[in-house]
Order: sequence, then structure tokens, then C-alpha cells
Amino acid sequence: MGRCRLLRLGVATPNIDALAARGIRFSHYTTHPICSPARAALLTGRNAHSVATGWLANNNPGFPGYFGDIPLDAPTIAETLRAAGYATIAVGKWHNSTDGAMPNPTWPTYRGFDRFYGFLEGEDRVFLSGAHRPQQHRRPDRRISRGLLRDR
Repeated sequence: MGRCRLLRLGVATPNIDALAARGIRFSHYTTHPICSPARAALLTGRNAHSVATGWLANNNPGFPGYFGDIPLDAPTIAETLRAAGYATIAVGKWHNSTDGAMPNPTWPTYRGFDRFYGFLEGEDRVFLSGAHRPQQHRRPDRRISRGLLRDR
């Protein structure tokens, strides 16, 4: 993970620091040269085709493994961490949902993240000042207190 903004915010992450010090080896990770499949593989720990994201989320050619939404029976790491009592947040581009307009179970806040600050769609003008503001989403039934923003 290297140095990240969490350090500048004063958030202690001793477990992340310990993992980084020991190093992490992905022994069965298959790289994907585009965003949706790479993110789906990292989020689920599975091959992107096995979680229906063999190509970009919004470009379903109609073949198995290419629908674009990670199936609900394929838990994300955030869902696993939430079940263990951790607070989670996703920041940045999501692009793992075929519907970025209406809240649905494929959005980050339904896939284990308590908060999401970023863009749901794949292409956005994020570098143009004022062109588009990142979207903030919170599940209405979950709250994050400042005390939960540390790993255990």
C-alpha cells in the first residue's frame, strides 16, 4: 500500500503497516489490463470472468462472464471485513455496476463499504475543475464514528 493519505489524516493502521512490512504475494492473481475486471478480481479474490466482469461494466456483449455486475453471491473483501466488525470506505472510481443512476445492490455501499466517495461510472471528467463533483453515498442504516476509523 505504501504511503497513503491515511497517514496524513492521523489514522493509525498498524495491521496494514504490518502486512506491508511483511509483503503480500498474490500467488493466483490474474492481471487484467482494464479497470472493471481488475477491480472485480481484487475485490472478490476471484477471476473476473467468474464474477461476471470479463470486460467493462457497461459493455455487456451477451456472453457468460461479461454481464458487468459482480454477482451478489460473490462477496467482496469489504463485505467480509464489515462482517468481522471493520468500518470500510471506497474512494475513487467504482465502475463495477451497470446502473450508476438508481441505487441498487451493485453499488459500493451495498457491497460492503460503509461510505463511498467517488464516481460510479467509468468515464468522467475528474481532472477538470468543477466539471463534476464526486458522488457521496452512505447506507442509511449504518453510521461510522471517528473511533471506528482504525484497523483492529
